[in-house]
Amino acid sequence: MGRRRTKNKNLPLRLYLRRDGYYYRHPNGKEKRIAPPDDLALALVEWARFEGATLEPDATTFGAVGEQWIKAWPLTKKLAPRTQHDYRRHLDQLKAVFGQSSLDSITPHDVATYRDKRSAKTQANREIAVLSIVMGWAREQGYTDKPNPCAGLRRNQESGRDVYMSDAVFDAIRAAGDATVRDAMDLARRTGMDVSVILQARRADVVGDELQLRRSKTGVPVRYRLREPDGELNELGRVVQDMLTRERHATGMRLVQDDKGQGVPYNTFSKRFDRARLGAGYQSGEYQFRDIRPKVATDQQDVQRAQDLLGHKHISTTERHYIRRGKLVDPAK
Repeated sequence: MGRRRTKNKNLPLRLYLRRDGYYYRHPNGKEKRIAPPDDLALALVEWARFEGATLEPDATTFGAVGEQWIKAWPLTKKLAPRTQHDYRRHLDQLKAVFGQSSLDSITPHDVATYRDKRSAKTQANREIAVLSIVMGWAREQGYTDKPNPCAGLRRNQESGRDVYMSDAVFDAIRAAGDATVRDAMDLARRTGMDVSVILQARRADVVGDELQLRRSKTGVPVRYRLREPDGELNELGRVVQDMLTRERHATGMRLVQDDKGQGVPYNTFSKRFDRARLGAGYQSGEYQFRDIRPKVATDQQDVQRAQDLLGHKHISTTERHYIRRGKLVDPAK
């Protein structure tokens, strides 16, 4: 007869927690590590398999498995920090509803009810997408063998954002912003890049007469010329030169940096842009920094040029989501 436990008395027979993980002790005395030390849910699943036992319904809750997913999956997929931030936000929203539910108990009807009752319809779509990812990952990792409850469910109908930021609006917000807001807006206006790319852009990305950036979402690289054919700096070149040569108390590695040479985190920049927008007389729902990207596409005379600037793999993406004004034509005679 084995010794009685002196700790972790809640664990079932032959399951032990060591410093480096959970171990299952076979009846023959041999031990096997079956889960990391912070993953009780997986340890219980593996224990049940060895024992041929049936787990209690709440042994593998969505909340516990979701926490394991948020630690592992975004890192293996090498997602951008902003995407990871959004996934965490969506997961927290889902945990408020499904957190104490076992994975096997979540049904398509439960997900459909969540979709219909969630007041923020677009966010509901994003959250259900994350729920589907978590459930798929849980199946791969062995937490459950039930079908994904999100499979085949319809999503809420979405209407794309169609706001066009005019030059007057752009100039007003830019004038009301601090130096970091102005720099970021100038780069966005000349490159069409996302704010995450712009805030991460480095001085080292200026190579010769090029600014070399890469879309964070698709990984598509884009090289922007900084000079005209005659050798003179173009508008982007002048913007970049000003950022590189501006006198500061200290100089850091980022293109967009404050007077102390510090880069600007996304949340900090978002607050600064909000203040600039309010100072220009606009509310948050009217114009957003992300409206600069479609403005760049819309202002081009050629859709192909817009696609190249924005770094889209497919021109249909540019045409469908980023052209926000109708084509200018002469009237019929």
